[in-house]
Amino acid sequence: NQKDILQDLCPACRLFGSPGYRGQVAIADAFPIQLYKTMLHQRSGIAIDRYSGTTVRGALFTVEHIVPDTRFSFRLRGKNLTIKLLGYLGKALYELNQGRMRLGGFGSKGFGQVKIQWHQATTQTYKGPSKLPVNWPSSSLPPKDYSKEVWKILLQLWRKTSKNIKVKQ
Repeated sequence: NQKDILQDLCPACRLFGSPGYRGQVAIADAFPIQLYKTMLHQRSGIAIDRYSGTTVRGALFTVEHIVPDTRFSFRLRGKNLTIKLLGYLGKALYELNQGRMRLGGFGSKGFGQVKIQWHQATTQTYKGPSKLPVNWPSSSLPPKDYSKEVWKILLQLWRKTSKNIKVKQ
């Protein structure tokens, strides 16, 4: 039964999915806003044996990475998000934006740090006006960085949500 499954899922699984359940948030591939020839760099390293702390013979490797400050555009869509799930999503994105979480591999080597700028945030409901407690920036406004406004909204939702968190034993 779908309703029983949802009750057993943690907020992260409800948002992003788990085996046998498609999440309520979809994040499209991120593409660079501007392409240029020197966009990819390489960084060499050597593997360290985690038990002995010494180098591993013949374990030289090269990692290809995007240069810092490369800007990407992506689309994040949520479907049937409750205020509570929107609060969790906002907190996760905020933590990512603050550098406390990273994307991809080699995070301990400095890779994967991102900053999110919101240029458009809209809500759409099928049962009348949005029930969000605050007003989102309108999609009809000229494109600009709405980050300050959107972070404020998402953090308000997180504060409202986090007051009612109950930990299952």
